[in-house]
Amino acid sequence: MSSTLALPLFLSAAQGERFTIIGGGVRILIDGASSGGQCCMFEALIPPGDGPPRHRHQREDELFYVLDGRFRISIDGRESVVERGGFACAPRGTIHTFKNIGDSTGVLLVTCTPAGIETPFRAIRIPEPRDAPDRRTPAPAAAPTMEHVTAELAAHGITFHGPPLE
Repeated sequence: MSSTLALPLFLSAAQGERFTIIGGGVRILIDGASSGGQCCMFEALIPPGDGPPRHRHQREDELFYVLDGRFRISIDGRESVVERGGFACAPRGTIHTFKNIGDSTGVLLVTCTPAGIETPFRAIRIPEPRDAPDRRTPAPAAAPTMEHVTAELAAHGITFHGPPLE
């Protein structure tokens, strides 16, 4: 892992790699290639009532900053409601999850350190449709099966340990 950022980086609000994963939208702001392996940071758009299954990361710490909305976050069985401006840290090895408990799409700024989580995310993503030159929107790729999602994440040291929060 490098000790310095690989290159300067600026993104407008319209830029960044976007896709859907496990029910929510993702916009990658910086990945391992751009951060010298130090971190992956992404914006996560989480619809009301959604959140991932309980899971554990073996390789990275996961940090959550709530940009908008209201989330219930569970880390090793401890739960807290975290609202706009709030923060939570799930150290590697902890079983954690979150759920949008608000009435509208919530937005999380998620940082994983070190980088690498973007690799399995890209392998299980559904790309956002793009406008074709003739203004028709192409059909999105088929959603990956849960077996494929589980295998890709497990290969990166991320394992599921129970259902999403109720």
